[in-house]
Amino acid sequence: HELATLVLQFSNRGLWKAAAKCLLLKIGVGGYAGCEEATKSAQEAGELAKELQAGDILNIRMVKDKCRWPQDVKDIWNGIAVPARAVPSPSFLPTDSLPDFLEALVYVPPSEELTIEA
Repeated sequence: HELATLVLQFSNRGLWKAAAKCLLLKIGVGGYAGCEEATKSAQEAGELAKELQAGDILNIRMVKDKCRWPQDVKDIWNGIAVPARAVPSPSFLPTDSLPDFLEALVYVPPSEELTIEA
């Protein structure tokens, strides 16, 4: 109980990046975004996704080691997550910002290159 309280105080009641990756895999939203970045080919990405499906997606160390977010997902994280109270420290996603993170992850604004003119 004391360890959990310490972690919650340190993270300002937020999710750290590895925990967020596990959460995305568990809820089935954007969880495999790290597969392509962590591999060299679409085939390897598919194999990694299958490995994650077969494994324990709540194993934070395994997910942290295998899933590396592409730069666009890192940019979303960095735009929403906040540093913990200690300096220097990793950033944490406040739990009340989780909907904003999911929305930014799922609903990518259209780029000018992809806009189709009528």
